[in-house]
Amino acid sequence: MDVVEEPDQDPVLSEGPARSDPEDSPDTHYIDPSFQDELRKIINFEVKFSFRRNYRVIITSPTDTVDKPPPGCVAVYLEALELDLHFPLPKVTIEILRTYNISIAQIVPNAWASILSFVATCKLKRLECTALAFTYTYIIQRNSKNCGGKGWYRIIGRPGFLSALDKPSSIHGWKYRFVCVKKENGDWTIPIWNKWGPNKTWNKPRSTPNETEMATIDYFRVVDSVHPRSGKSVKVPSNWLPHQVLFDYECFLCAVGLCSAMPRGNLIIAYTF
Repeated sequence: MDVVEEPDQDPVLSEGPARSDPEDSPDTHYIDPSFQDELRKIINFEVKFSFRRNYRVIITSPTDTVDKPPPGCVAVYLEALELDLHFPLPKVTIEILRTYNISIAQIVPNAWASILSFVATCKLKRLECTALAFTYTYIIQRNSKNCGGKGWYRIIGRPGFLSALDKPSSIHGWKYRFVCVKKENGDWTIPIWNKWGPNKTWNKPRSTPNETEMATIDYFRVVDSVHPRSGKSVKVPSNWLPHQVLFDYECFLCAVGLCSAMPRGNLIIAYTF
C-alpha cells in the first residue's frame, strides 16, 4: 500500500514561516532547516544521485514550497530520489505525469516504487512500456486525509494487478525534505504543478490498448495461491517481478534505463530473467 504515514508533529522551522494551514497542504510545508544544512554538506549532489550534466540541484530558500519552485525548476522529495528516481526521467515516466497532469512532487514518494518497478519489468521482459498500459494496471487517488490528503496523490494497483514487491509502507518527514531541480538546456515537458490535480474521470480508460499493450497489462495480473504456512488463500504475482533490493544497484538501474550513470550496453543481458 502507498504512504501510510501517521500524522505527527510538525518540526519547528525556525528559519522559515510558521505553518498556518490546518488542512495540511503543499503550500504550508517549508523545507526543514536541518535538511538544508545537510544538503550544503553534500559536495556533489548531482553525482550522488546520478544526474546528467544539464540537471543541477538548487537548494531551496526557507520560504520555498514544492508547489512554487524557483523559475525553471521542478520540486522533488529526497525520498523519491532515494527510491531511485533519476534525471533525466524515462520517457514513459514523463508520459505518466502528463497523462495525470501532475508534477513529480504531487505524487507521494513511495508511489515511485510502483512506477519504476513497472518500467524496469517492462524493460527486462521486453514488454511494451506505455502510459496507457500503466493506467490499466493502476489508479490514482487523493492521499488519505490523515496523511495530508490535500494536494498529494497516491498510485495504487487496480484490483487484480501488481507490479511492485515490498514497497516501503511508511515514510515519515518527507514533506519537509525536498530540493528543486533545474534543467539547464530546454524547458521541462512535465507539469510543474497542477493546482487542481487529477479528477475522477482520469481513472477511466481513455483508449483501447493495442495487442502488445494488452500483453503488458496481462503480465501484471495476480493469481490465487495458498500460503505455504498458514494455508490461507493469497494473491501473488502471476509472473516475475523485481524485488525492491535490486533497485539499490546502479548497474541494475542502468540496465533497465532508469539511470544514465553508465551506458546500458550489454548490462541488460545480466538481468534477463
